[in-house]
Amino acid sequence: MSTQLHPLTGPTPPKEVIMTRVFQDGIELNWLPPTEPNGEVHYVIYYTPENGTEQSIVTESDLTHYDLRGTECTTTLQCRLSTQLGCQRGVQ
Repeated sequence: MSTQLHPLTGPTPPKEVIMTRVFQDGIELNWLPPTEPNGEVHYVIYYTPENGTEQSIVTESDLTHYDLRGTECTTTLQCRLSTQLGCQRGVQ
């Protein structure tokens, strides 16, 4: 399988981002890879615990799920996922 590179475009956003499990201290996220990765893609998970400050985690390129633990969430957890190729990002 070869990856086609498009020099002026970054990756498209990940698809079908869903929360599949809820833990006492976090959640499990699952997603499908972008339709146009345009190179090796890493995923960035941004999350903000209730009454907290936004934080981020960069995953490995081949992951399409992540257990976001230790968020100290009680009732609300804001979360978004983006793709990253170099300094370009595609947000979902």
